[in-house]
Parts: sequence; C-alpha cells; structure tokens
Amino acid sequence: MQLVTFLGTNEYADVEYCWNGRRCRSRFVAEALAELLPADSVLVGLTEGAKAHKNWFDLRAALGSRAGMPVDLPDGRTEDEQWTIFTKLAERVESGSKLVIDITHSFRSMGVLAVVLASYLREARGVEVVDIVYGAFEKGQSEAPLISLAPFLEMIEWVAAARFLSVSGDSRMLAELLQRKTPDGRAPKHGKKVSLLGCRLRQTSQALATNRAKQVADCATVTLQALDALPKALKPALAPFPVIRESVRRTYEPLREGGLEGALRLVEWYVERGRYLQAVTLASEWLISYTGARTGNPAEEREDREWISGSLSAEARRRSGQTDGALKRDYMDRSAEEAAGVKAKGGSGNRDYIDLSASVYDQLLNAWMRIAGLRNDMAHCGYRAGAWPAETIVKEAQEIPQTLRGLASQAGEEGAP
Repeated sequence: MQLVTFLGTNEYADVEYCWNGRRCRSRFVAEALAELLPADSVLVGLTEGAKAHKNWFDLRAALGSRAGMPVDLPDGRTEDEQWTIFTKLAERVESGSKLVIDITHSFRSMGVLAVVLASYLREARGVEVVDIVYGAFEKGQSEAPLISLAPFLEMIEWVAAARFLSVSGDSRMLAELLQRKTPDGRAPKHGKKVSLLGCRLRQTSQALATNRAKQVADCATVTLQALDALPKALKPALAPFPVIRESVRRTYEPLREGGLEGALRLVEWYVERGRYLQAVTLASEWLISYTGARTGNPAEEREDREWISGSLSAEARRRSGQTDGALKRDYMDRSAEEAAGVKAKGGSGNRDYIDLSASVYDQLLNAWMRIAGLRNDMAHCGYRAGAWPAETIVKEAQEIPQTLRGLASQAGEEGAP
C-alpha cells in the first residue's frame, strides 16, 4: 500500500485521528495513516519551504522504518507548475499498486490535483485507488475523523460515462455505474427501477454495437420507458444521473422508429458518431429493403434478399466497365445469371425483376455500386491490393445518408407500390 501525502509549515497539534473504527494519535496525519492502513511506503509532497521546515524532520523521524520519501514540488502558482506537480507525483506511484491519497495538509490547488491524479493513475497505470482522505481537525478538539473523498472519483466516472455516451452513443459505462449502485435491485430507494434502466441501457448498447437494426428500435423504446419510470429526484449516491438523463433521451429518441425510416435514421446516427463500419453495413442492407419495398417484395426471407442483392450486383458487374475510379469493382463472385436469380424467378433479366422507373433504378444502382464497393473494401480490412485509405472511406461513408435520403425522397414523390 502506498500513501501519498503533503506537508506544510503550519504548527500541527497532537490529535487522535479516527479511520474505519481505528484510532492513532499523532501530530502528523501522515504518521497516523501510515499506521492505520498500514502503508508500506509514504510519498510526501513538499514545497521548497516545507522541505526546509522542522515539520519535515519531525515527520521523517516519526515515520521511522517507513522512511517517508520526499517529492519536491513547486508552489503550483502557474499552469506549468501545476503540470510539474502532476507529473512528479505520477512518476513516483508504482503501476498496479494500491494507493491512498491524503490531502489534509495539501497546499493551494494540490488537493484538486490529487483527485485528478488518482483518476489518471487508476485508468492509465492500473492503480487501485483505495481512498482519498481528509483529516477534519478542528481547533480545541482532541480527535479528528478522516473523511473519505472517494465520491469525487465517482463523479469523474459519471463525467466519463456522460462523455462516452455523447461521443459514441454507447451507454455501457453509464449502465455499469447504475447497476453498481443497485447490485441486488433493492438499495438505494427505487433500486429496482434504477437496475432495470441499467439493464436496458446495456441491451441497447449491445444491439447498436452488433448492428441489430430491428432490435435497436425495440431496445430504444423500452430504454426510454425505463428512463421515464425513474423519479427525477434520486438518492445522493445517484445524484449525478438526473443531469445525464436528458442526454440519454436525446441519444436514443431518434432510434425508436422501425421500418425503412428507422433504419435510415440509424445509418445517420452511426455516421454522426463516426461508427462507419456499422453505417456502411446497414446502408447496404437498407438498399435491399428499399428495393423490396418499392417492388412489392417484403424482402424478409434470406432467399428474397439474396435475389435482390444478386440482381443489383449482376447489373453492377455488367456496368462496371462503363464506370471509373472507385466504382470499378468485381462485386460478386458468381455469374450474372446466377446473381440475378433469373431462372428461379422466371424473368428475362435484372431490369424486369427489379421493376422500377429508369431514373430511380439508375439512382438505386449507383448507390448500390458505391456502398457495396465500400462495404467490400472495409470487410477486407485493408489487406487487398489497392485498398482505399481511411480518409477516403470516411469521406465516402459521410456521404451515405444524403444518398439514401435522395432515394427515400424519390419514393415519396412517386409513391412506393
């Protein structure tokens, strides 16, 4: 166990420090904590003035075999000095260790920096931050409780979860925080509702992560229902959540609708959050569903979807010699007749099977050629010769929502069958 503490130049009174039902009398909270934890090593943050003061010599003697190790720190008056404090302390804490930080005698902003440091060490260095403590000494009192400031670390976790939700749409960090507070569904008050919301958030995030487009609409709906069932006022342990709840609503409200419009909104949602692989994959499936809807084929069965995909791909192969650049792709490793499913349908060719007006068909086919080529390129993970660079993929993916919206508006203007 490592203890990080600070020492100043004030005259410290002899007091009995109390922590977790145990007591230790000392002038120095660092000595008391080293005994109560117990600590294997003690890092003592010292400014130049504190290091030259009698307090440091007395504390070092009091620590005895634990031999406090000084960490020379600037006063923290400037941004550069604050970063120096952060860096010097971080360098001295062992990766993977257990750590307690005491800010009782911290100077200026060092207490705030210590909380940030604890969060950083936990995430970046695998340090287990056991506690952050403050000795609440009051003049004239013979004892001082050591107060835990660990909730400050949880506040940082709530901030990180809110940020993760905002940037990626993934609420699994938020779900973990909610369910951590209600492990048995009983405590705190409204625990079952809180636990249920955590479960719904996790399910929605999993559906989004695995591109379960049909499941997403259902998950978003029940998640928002669970959100509405939660009281606005919650116990202190969940105090940060009411601030985040509207962010949850804004994130998942657009995903409640099913069908073609719902899937298109989900493509837009993925693109907005930089989840391009999911956006491209779903966009190609949207084109199949769109084609089925326009031609009176529900395209629910695998065979129907393969027929539509094959027909579009066969025509794309036929036209690929007339296109240029990125559109010159060998889309399907099968003959045009096999891809079109002509024999199975008894038709005379691809255009007869996909019975659309020439303008809509051309627009559809152009979209298919671009998106199928993009999906194929991404699926090969850059291993093929001539693979597109990431910048091109991002640019192409960002244009997909506008392309699909154009097709959707065509359906509205002409009236889908």
